[in-house]
Amino acid sequence: MVSYWVLIPAVLASATAIWVAYWVYPHQKELDRAIQIRTEKRSSIIEYLESSQDYVDSWNRRERDDTVKTQARFEAATRKLMLFISNDEVSALKESYNAAKDYGKSVSKWAKAKLDGKDEDRKKYYADRKLNWEKWQTSRNNFIAVSRAEFTRGSPESDEVIKLLTSGSILKLEDNAEKDVASIG
Repeated sequence: MVSYWVLIPAVLASATAIWVAYWVYPHQKELDRAIQIRTEKRSSIIEYLESSQDYVDSWNRRERDDTVKTQARFEAATRKLMLFISNDEVSALKESYNAAKDYGKSVSKWAKAKLDGKDEDRKKYYADRKLNWEKWQTSRNNFIAVSRAEFTRGSPESDEVIKLLTSGSILKLEDNAEKDVASIG
């Protein structure tokens, strides 16, 4: 005759196995998936920031092949990042992306005016170039702050960094660009 005391550990072990199979395992699998997505998002943000910096810098190196390659890398990194970001981050990314593109256009106009020997246009485009550079830096920092908030939410140091990154004023930058143009003339 089998003792009921022997069955208790077997039932307990079976119940534990069922609990693990139906609750713990799916929960852990979902946590692992979320961690993997966050890791991919973080690496995509880093890749975007590196490629946008390289893209902006490529306009100053004046090598057409280099600019084309860095633009392709910049576009690919932007598209990849779009897979992972929230609506708040999309607007910050769009602002940063457009500012980088505007900087490239202003450098191109400035270089053309310089080659054509049009000093008045060159001075104007230099001011645009400087303003667009500063707008890009501000929008990039804003994107960093918005993206960083997800990874460091609630940390006092993070709040301070976000304040520092987003304290730039576009109006102040425009005033500085106008002063620089006046000093060139």
